[in-house]
This record gives sequence, structure tokens and C-alpha cells, in this order.
Amino acid sequence: LAEATAHREGVGDALADGSFEIAAALPDGDAEKYLHGAKGLEFAAHSPRGLKGMSIGYATSTRGGSHHDTRPTLQYGGEHDETTEGTAAFAARSQHFTALGDSLTQCRFVSEGGWGKRVNDRYRDAINAATGWDLTTEDVEEIGERVYNLERAINVERGVADRDADTLPHRVLHEPIPDGPAEGMHCPPEELAAMLDEYYEFRGWSDDGRPTAETLERLDLQDVVG
Repeated sequence: LAEATAHREGVGDALADGSFEIAAALPDGDAEKYLHGAKGLEFAAHSPRGLKGMSIGYATSTRGGSHHDTRPTLQYGGEHDETTEGTAAFAARSQHFTALGDSLTQCRFVSEGGWGKRVNDRYRDAINAATGWDLTTEDVEEIGERVYNLERAINVERGVADRDADTLPHRVLHEPIPDGPAEGMHCPPEELAAMLDEYYEFRGWSDDGRPTAETLERLDLQDVVG
């Protein structure tokens, strides 16, 4: 099957386009209910039904169902409780961390395993040593925040980022996990809506998920959008 997909032979021709394209092409209108991804990108193996941070994280990811925006590591380690309380801020700060790490071209395993799972003094010290700057740890996290807001602003201008786009697939919203340690967990629409409200407020975005002029000016991004 992998070879057929690579060579676009038989059913592999459809599989090569990804599950979202397959669902759109199928005549059965229920096909989209079986998708497991966001914004056209399939999820990795970190359940947005079982991990609340991944629920809001996947929904607000600038590139879709990417676990390289919001990270699940702290949740697996028990360092963030499985509750919606504070989870929107947790996801946003995790996105600052990953945006910073991408800018430093760091492997997630290297950064999380050696430097720390959150922006901390070690990142500050390394950046200052390499550049001669005199940044505080807060300044360093703001770099990640600036990057993420820039990505969001670009997506807004392209018409692919708003509250309607910040959603999750049918199974996550409507089908609880049937059994196992996380039995019964999912992210119903009203829960996601509440987390989005909290997330947008934390970020300084509008009710529709657009970075406000005040936020863009604070981050020195006022010239990014027209």
C-alpha cells in the first residue's frame, strides 16, 4: 500500500492526496465524519479527545493538526492537569515555545529532553551568548509569541484563519472515547467554544480570532497587515 501510494497506483492514487481530499471526493456525504485532523492536516498520535491541551492546541494551530505547535509532553508528564481550566493559556505558551524552537532550528527531543519543556533561562542564555544581545527570559518568550502572531496574521489575510476554521473533527466533538483509561473523554462543541474564548482573550485577539491592532503594535507587527 505504501508503494502504491508513492507511485500513485490504484487506490494509492487517491491516498497520495491525503484523507481530506479522499473524503471530499467520495460521494457519501458522511465521509468527513471519519476524518481525524484539522485544517486539512491529519493528527499525529496525540488524542485531542483524551488531552485537553491538544484539543485547543490542534484547533488553533497555524498549520492544522500539528503536534509541533502545541506540545503534549507536559501533559504526558502530569505537569498540566487534564482539565479545561488554564488550558487555553497552556496551549498558547506551548505554541510560543515551539515557535521559538523552530526559529532556533532545534529538534523537539533535544530541546525538551535537554533544555527544558518551557521557555526558560537556558534558552535566554544560549541566545544571548550567540548574538551578544541582552534579552530577558520574558523577551525570549515574546519572540515565540511574535512569530505565532505573525503566522496567524498571514493566515487571516489569506482568509484561512477565523473562529470557524479553529475547530475539530466530528469524532473529537461528538464521539467520546469508548473505553480504556480515558473512557468518555472528548471535546464537545460548547467546551471548545469556551476554550476558544479564553484563548483569544489570552492572546489579545478578537472574538473571531484576529490579532487586534493593539496586539500587533505591542509585538511590533503593526505593518504586517494592510
